[in-house]
Amino acid sequence: MASIIFLTSYLSKTFIGSEEIGFQTTINNPTSTILVADLQKHLAEIKRAFPEEGQAVLEISDKVKYQAIAELVTAIQEIVGVALLFPEIVIKEI
Repeated sequence: MASIIFLTSYLSKTFIGSEEIGFQTTINNPTSTILVADLQKHLAEIKRAFPEEGQAVLEISDKVKYQAIAELVTAIQEIVGVALLFPEIVIKEI
């Protein structure tokens, strides 16, 4: 229960939305390295609250290039050499 309270607090402070409708954010960074680091920071917090969860949903605009998608999928799956985050990825186009 404490992990859910922590996660809800973290999401409310960091993202737009609510528990009822979900949380979202747009990450706009000049380089893919910064984007991946930003994304992994948020994912690590979510994983800490739900350590047994293995699936993540990635919603991507059709304007995102293939290479960026590949980098994002890798970032969601693992922090290289450190931890396995979300090995199962569901990709949805928005």
